Amino acid sequence: MSIATLRLIVGVFFLLASVFLALRYWIVPEWASRYDPLRMNLGAAFALVFGLLNLTRWYLSWSQRQRMALPVRYPLQPDPSLVRPEVRPELDFLTQHAVSPSSAATESPKPDET
Repeated sequence: MSIATLRLIVGVFFLLASVFLALRYWIVPEWASRYDPLRMNLGAAFALVFGLLNLTRWYLSWSQRQRMALPVRYPLQPDPSLVRPEVRPELDFLTQHAVSPSSAATESPKPDET
């Protein structure tokens, strides 16, 4: 179990404990009458603070992990950190290069395929 999961579990536990201690007169009145109400209210306040603290720490770690999981660059864009090989223009058929007039004159026209 990771520390983030433990923070979430402990935060939820403390929040539930604070709700139980705050509503003890409606939930279990005979149990609430046995203990000092000042200490129980103080315990409910501390449980609320600890629960919120743990949930805040869990949320911050969760949002950090989500932010780190996002891609650094937009999709379908080249990775700038890759080393690209040198492009030789005579073998690069993806880009159009200007054809010199001497090479255009030597090319023979292609026959039509019909």
